[in-house]
Amino acid sequence: YQRPSLVNYCLSRNICVTAHTPLGGGVLNAETWGTPIPLKDPVINEIASAHKKSAAQVLLRLLLQKGIVVLPKSNKPHRMAENFNILDFSLTDEDMKKIEELDKYVSYKTNPNPIGSFLGGPDAFTAEGTDIFD
Repeated sequence: YQRPSLVNYCLSRNICVTAHTPLGGGVLNAETWGTPIPLKDPVINEIASAHKKSAAQVLLRLLLQKGIVVLPKSNKPHRMAENFNILDFSLTDEDMKKIEELDKYVSYKTNPNPIGSFLGGPDAFTAEGTDIFD
């Protein structure tokens, strides 16, 4: 769940955005919440193959290119090294669009929606221009 309007709002105000579970939470979230597993998505894997990278590297690179801080969790040294090795390639605009189109616009957690905090203010986004309603 990317919440582009919230991310854009924060970035436009120089507020650091950090990705929570940037790799989608994997099998545990799938079993617990019934969520899709982005690392197994055919579109992600197609893009990864084209760049000779892993699906995880593609997902992390996407967020990095959007100006989002990524903090992937791993306790496996080879995955830590792989997660760090994302600075030697870039995703194309087409790659990024394909990935963004995968967004299900569903939050699988119980995070509150902060839209009321900035709708209607002097420099706020309008309801019509937002896409972060849960």
